[in-house]
Amino acid sequence: MSQKNVNIFNWNPRGLNNKARRDAVRDLIRDTHATIVCLQETKLDLVDDALISATLGPSFTANYAFLPAIGTSGGIILSVSDAFFTLSDVHVTANTLSASITMLSEGTTWSITCVYGPQGESEKLMFIEELKGLKAIIQDAWLLLGDFNLITKASDKNNLNINRRLIGKFRAARDFLVLKDMRMDGRRFTWSNAQADPVLTKIDHVFCTAEWDSLFPDAYLQAITSACSDHAPLLLQGSVASARKHSFKFEEFWLRMQGFKETVAEAWNKNISATDPIRRVHIKLARTAKALKRWQRQCIGDLRIQIATAKEIILRMDQAEEARPLSDEERALRLLLPVAPKKNKSITAGQQNCRVFARLIRLWDAINSNPRYGDALISIDGILLDEDGTMAQISVPKKFETQFRRLLAQGSVYFISDIAAIDARSKSYVYQHQNYMLQFKHDTKVHEIHSRGANIPALSFNFCPFDHMPRKAIHSKPLLDIIGVISDVGPYDYASPTSQKKLRKIKIRNLDEQTKELILWGEHGESFDEEAVLKKSKQGIVIAIFAGITASIQKFTGAYQTSLWQYLQQCTFAQHIRSRMIQGSSSSATQIYLDLDIPEVQKYRTSYQWKCQALQKHLPQVTQLSQLEAAGKLYTIKQISTLPTSSFQGGAAFSTVAEVTSIIPSVKWYYKGCMCCGKGYKKMSDTPTCTCQFPVPSPMYKLPLTITDSSGSLDAIAFSKVAENLVEHHADQVSMNMKIDATDHAIALENAIGKERLFYIGMNNAGKYPIKYVLKRSFSMDNTNSMPMLTVPKPTHDENLLSIPTSSAIITQSPIAQQPDDSYKSTPPVDAQTTIHMKENETRSGAKRSIDFNEEDTDKSNRSINENNGKKQDIIFGEKSTNQLPISSTELDHTPTKKHKQWFTIPL
Repeated sequence: MSQKNVNIFNWNPRGLNNKARRDAVRDLIRDTHATIVCLQETKLDLVDDALISATLGPSFTANYAFLPAIGTSGGIILSVSDAFFTLSDVHVTANTLSASITMLSEGTTWSITCVYGPQGESEKLMFIEELKGLKAIIQDAWLLLGDFNLITKASDKNNLNINRRLIGKFRAARDFLVLKDMRMDGRRFTWSNAQADPVLTKIDHVFCTAEWDSLFPDAYLQAITSACSDHAPLLLQGSVASARKHSFKFEEFWLRMQGFKETVAEAWNKNISATDPIRRVHIKLARTAKALKRWQRQCIGDLRIQIATAKEIILRMDQAEEARPLSDEERALRLLLPVAPKKNKSITAGQQNCRVFARLIRLWDAINSNPRYGDALISIDGILLDEDGTMAQISVPKKFETQFRRLLAQGSVYFISDIAAIDARSKSYVYQHQNYMLQFKHDTKVHEIHSRGANIPALSFNFCPFDHMPRKAIHSKPLLDIIGVISDVGPYDYASPTSQKKLRKIKIRNLDEQTKELILWGEHGESFDEEAVLKKSKQGIVIAIFAGITASIQKFTGAYQTSLWQYLQQCTFAQHIRSRMIQGSSSSATQIYLDLDIPEVQKYRTSYQWKCQALQKHLPQVTQLSQLEAAGKLYTIKQISTLPTSSFQGGAAFSTVAEVTSIIPSVKWYYKGCMCCGKGYKKMSDTPTCTCQFPVPSPMYKLPLTITDSSGSLDAIAFSKVAENLVEHHADQVSMNMKIDATDHAIALENAIGKERLFYIGMNNAGKYPIKYVLKRSFSMDNTNSMPMLTVPKPTHDENLLSIPTSSAIITQSPIAQQPDDSYKSTPPVDAQTTIHMKENETRSGAKRSIDFNEEDTDKSNRSINENNGKKQDIIFGEKSTNQLPISSTELDHTPTKKHKQWFTIPL
């Protein structure tokens, strides 16, 4: 009997759908010299020769069988080496894979069954009955093994949370099948949840019949060690395996060790008397290999002994953990032993089960800026800094918040294992230190290290020059770090008279005397220590670092913003102007540091040569108004419907109070658009019309509805946020992620009916949609209290400004008409090439990772209040120039038209 060739390897690797797990399996098969392999929970619905060869080895490709996974769970592989066995009579059930194995040297045949048990109690009872049914198809000599997810006795678990009913059923099935439970050496338990207070169980079993036991009387079962699964691999041997010849094996880590290059150069450059080129190369390679072996013995030692020692220590610790909790030092050593942690710069996107050793230098909650439909938290994010000074962003998904929040603290040093590197190029509101982001999984392990990492700095930044910020003003909103001398601190004030959001404007200057404005929203503006900064400025310059901000284009009125920016993008001479049009904005990742003791701050302190006066305190100037007060004159539906088309030129809109009375049936109420920019896809296909690098398809509202007041009714279209506010659900929720046809009436749309709101009505100038009116904005009628009007101070004069003329259609009675909303200047056509221009902060809120607002509403409200006071005033961005080129624009109304002049100024 060729018992020495029977080496059965059984393991649940928790998935073979990533290369790291497949490599781990192959290494274990090589180390154990396995000839029969049983793997559970492969998570693969298809297995082919290429995967078997890559995972198990070429000798296993001729004889294998598999049970496909269902979705991302389950799956079994059974394979035998074609040098010793053949596989036949394959039989599969829901949770088992059985076959007959014939030993080539003896011609003996016996049965083997590999199982992967379910999780639920009812499913386990069905699984036990399934095992009983195998008795009719197997031979007398039978081996049954795998991950049963069941225990046979109470001592198979380290706590008292056991199901004795299932234990009894399982034991009864074992007795019915007349099976023997093979004794396992080395471990009491085969599974651990790897927590500080671990749950340990023996749910991996090997059973055999008396006939199989008589074929292999010296069979020996042991648990071996692996660092990449919570299950212990099992090795069942017929006898001691034969020794293998040692061959030269090159190790990749040699390249980073001192003396390697010198050893290779010395061996390769020795004189050779042979003249044949092939012979010369052979001699050089042989000499180099011999020299490297000698260098390895002297400088590194026997790597196999070191690995074996590490595995033995791991095994001893696993055994100790079964009897008592491990100490902090033991747990740290246990995590560090399996594989050396990777450096951040050596990780690539797509890698699974990475191990990193680094300091957590920043930590924040990535939140949704529009949390009306649930919890605002998206994820817990942070920045890791390793010993090489390389930074990488981490992300803990919301579903794992409870599991990991208590384990993470800013400033601590961690060893983190089983973490995935995902592609970060398509993500919004993330740092772009690397092209990947490290994402936590349910089996990620976090261990705080106190004995190492003292050499890793507590803070590190990757500063973005002011001139580079225009290229960062993109849809994905990458997070930036900037540094500068504070030159002005604005008050903590409302963003506009009708807004509930507050902000603080800060101006900073760099060493080239360029100025950049930053908007600190909400708590960042409130917590900014204005008094301390003003006091410090009396003694000298105050150097601030703003980490985790985003870059955005300053908001101008109507279509002027987009056309001006596109024009300046094409002008080679306008780089300075483009830079001045970019402002920074705080996000949920923002952290502010003043006068840090780091080299970059010291450089500013010694190199800054510009005169800087003490900062002055500014008082808040914005007084809040209700939406009705800000709206000015209200129109009736009848008046708006009788206005000529020319009245709506330039994106003008008219305000009215009306009620939504119905949703227009048989008209498409959503379109397929890009979540990043809002532009549509061609005829609801997979071809976007936008130029985004990573377009993300998503349903977008174009809701047809009827609004009514006492004077009549009007059909209009509500896009984006207007429709979302009315329906109170995202378009992807109502459309079930586009599973519902766009012409079908979804029940959730009826939430909009019966709501009385303040609407701003414009007109769709595209001319391709059957409904010509558009609801540009809407507000609730809950808050109608009057408030005092805002007085805007007169602008000062500055010669260093560029004045650019513009024209726009203005309705003197309706302030909203004076400044058309950019996000609604065009609407999607009925079918093809849907295009909609949306504000950056009006894309689907679920796609955002932080708070981000704009100032457009502020400018609208300031101008409307000025005109309501009867005072015409030019719109000034920055400070008014003495050299301005006026251009006339027409104030449209259904009354006789009037002329006035308007300027826009941009600071140089």
